[in-house]
Amino acid sequence: MTSVNSTSAIATQAVADKNTSRANANKHARALAARIKAHPAYTVALGSLLGIEGPQDTTDLTTSKPTLAGIDQTGGVVELDFDKSISDGVNIYANPEGFRGDFVFLACRAGVRRRRARDTASPYIDNRLPALHRLGDGGREYKAVYVQSDAEIGLFSDEVVVNCAP
Repeated sequence: MTSVNSTSAIATQAVADKNTSRANANKHARALAARIKAHPAYTVALGSLLGIEGPQDTTDLTTSKPTLAGIDQTGGVVELDFDKSISDGVNIYANPEGFRGDFVFLACRAGVRRRRARDTASPYIDNRLPALHRLGDGGREYKAVYVQSDAEIGLFSDEVVVNCAP
């Protein structure tokens, strides 16, 4: 049993050493690639030859739509998670109380300092008062669209309804 435990400990340490060594090698290789790419004589052809050019992202934002998910954080607070893909961010829209159909861009209420609903990093926290945005039984309805260079681009996300607890 002692021999088995000893061998197991040696194997575990060897794996840890390998992982540390690999992480260090990756860090140094990435730093070298960054130095090469920063050189004024660098070209994409040279980068391809050296194997430091990755595949090009062929995402077409004009035909894409964000993925939006909402989570009730209680007390009228909703956390909206989204993917921004290669865009600069997303604009978030909500369906106001009593008005089914047209969504409105979430913006600051008069006299209240709050950030606008253009967000560049997920999640977006909607912490407006619960009564400001309800669908009958306490639900809030949202959708989002990509933003590139301060202009909306692409399709709107699927609508998301989040049931809010008081």
